[in-house]
Amino acid sequence: MASSYTLIKKNKIRPNAPWYIRARCDGKVTDTCLDTTDRATAELELMKVKVAANESRDADPLDALAVRQKEAGKALTGPGGTVEQWLDWLALQGMRAGTLRTYSRAVRLMFGNMSLAGLTPAAVVKIVRGTMDLKTSTRHTYVAALKSLFRHIKRQDLLEALPKVKVEISDRPTWTTEQMEDIISTVETADPAVTEEYRLWFSIMAAVGSRQGETALLRWCDLRYPGVLVFRAETCKNRREKTVPIPTRLFAEIDALRPRGDDLDDLYGEETNTGYIFPHIAGISQAARFSVLQKTLKKLGLRGGLHTFRHATAEELYRRSNGKIKSVSQILGHGPSTAMAYYLATREVEDLRELVEPEDA
Repeated sequence: MASSYTLIKKNKIRPNAPWYIRARCDGKVTDTCLDTTDRATAELELMKVKVAANESRDADPLDALAVRQKEAGKALTGPGGTVEQWLDWLALQGMRAGTLRTYSRAVRLMFGNMSLAGLTPAAVVKIVRGTMDLKTSTRHTYVAALKSLFRHIKRQDLLEALPKVKVEISDRPTWTTEQMEDIISTVETADPAVTEEYRLWFSIMAAVGSRQGETALLRWCDLRYPGVLVFRAETCKNRREKTVPIPTRLFAEIDALRPRGDDLDDLYGEETNTGYIFPHIAGISQAARFSVLQKTLKKLGLRGGLHTFRHATAEELYRRSNGKIKSVSQILGHGPSTAMAYYLATREVEDLRELVEPEDA
């Protein structure tokens, strides 16, 4: 049975009673005091535990959190330890392991054995210019890594020296709605049950433009009535929960597979269903998932990747919305740092349904 973590207050009468994290695993309940009476602080600690649980399947998430807090609490003793402390701090904030590896690779590639203590704005410009041979999307990620590092070491002069990198999207592969439907109907594996998983997985990404990782980690408790999916914060790239409608027909197809009756004993916790909707896909690597898609694309003579679903769906949603870019941004789950942030009002989830429902429904 999967572990679950919730916030509780053992003494609800005293207003200054501390918060606890209650962990449930294999019928055992463990309470860990957070030594804080502030709910926002407690929720942040709970989020860190959930992130640790997703990243480490063997170790105890509460122990992993304690190690992180100890490492991130160390003082920056010198240039040699700055990068390591910065990466520890990012991990403590819940950054995904893949992004951490990318940021670490970017900084070490661009700086090598240079000392950050004596870094000048002119040197930063020269270093970034040295990446001109890389793809613009890669350069954009590398500059984002430098921005994060320079903010962490409080070097405003280096931040201001960083050039802006505009991502060129003209050569980025994309698909039409018909091509995505062909991919969904053509995908095939040796196991019919796994094939059905992939078809539904692709269908969700094609309907709402969700990222492959956050879609793979969906649980049955994230499938809400009527026709709504909740992408939990600990699985999303920006660590913000996202609630979106999905097409009614697709919701019915997924809900028809929801375990019921005796099967619930293995999938439901004490309070809610914690089983994965796509157990096979959730348990394998991104490379293994991509290989299944790549075989399908080869049959159809197409090119692209798992993230192409997101690009293609974003274009289709924008077309259907008649330029209501904020609505599209809300479905895609853009973070507050994107160009969409200056649009003020957000819409209720049901108000977005007309964007994801097929036009012939």
